[in-house]
Amino acid sequence: MRILFVDKVFLGAHRGEMLRGVEVFNLSFVKDLVEGGYHVDMVIASSWESVIRAKLGGALPGFIRTYAWMPPQEIAGFLRDMDVLIVPSRDEEVMRETFSQAMVQGMLTGLPVLVHRLPVLEKKLEEGGGEVFDSIDELTAQMIRLADSPETRREMGKAGRCTALNRYVWDTARFARRYLEASS
Repeated sequence: MRILFVDKVFLGAHRGEMLRGVEVFNLSFVKDLVEGGYHVDMVIASSWESVIRAKLGGALPGFIRTYAWMPPQEIAGFLRDMDVLIVPSRDEEVMRETFSQAMVQGMLTGLPVLVHRLPVLEKKLEEGGGEVFDSIDELTAQMIRLADSPETRREMGKAGRCTALNRYVWDTARFARRYLEASS
């Protein structure tokens, strides 16, 4: 299963936050999956590779693959090659999650999304499209369930895409019907 792990800590915040993120997650949920016989390909931003290597004591585990920054026109194709998107954002004084464009991009491409419990992320999943986790144990259980059920991944991805299209993609005709025609 191809997992895209996306978070501000991996996408260019500041290095102190990155180190705390690795300490919190320590990749244990992925190690549990690999040790349980699941094929996992975890994808993270290459700009953080040296920091992650240092934190993990040298070499990256074989299940981690890095990606370089890419132009916006390549993002959708890249996301379509993934099976699950994990957004482990936390709400901390130095880093407040306010929207998560990466999450919406994943939803638009039909990825099921697993998010850390934050209201701004949970709201996006009210109509389906993923699950919320509070702990590494919950995240691991969700990952195993998704690894075992491609159909569940497809259903979640379809629900998330529908939500993202309805909420986050501008539709001029819908806007006109809702606001202009209603006022006449």
